[in-house]
Amino acid sequence: MLFTLAVAFVNAQIAAQLHLEVLLLSLSAGFFVENISPVQGEPFIEAIEKNSTPLYALFFGLAGAGLSLSGWVRERLLRAAREELGKTGSS
Repeated sequence: MLFTLAVAFVNAQIAAQLHLEVLLLSLSAGFFVENISPVQGEPFIEAIEKNSTPLYALFFGLAGAGLSLSGWVRERLLRAAREELGKTGSS
């Protein structure tokens, strides 16, 4: 897992230095490793796949922690109010 984090960190630093998007650089690097250099890329791809589950959990945990639920709560309250008004208006 440390290797995967190190690769992600280096990728982010290269993207910042070259003023590129990290996602685009990552996709390009993955395409290169997978399609252009498959013989040398196999150990790298195996290491990434082996350690991907904890990274997915970390990513989605951090992404979920940054969600703003205030809009969702407001929508639920408005929907509940509309349903209640609809029930009392039809009685």
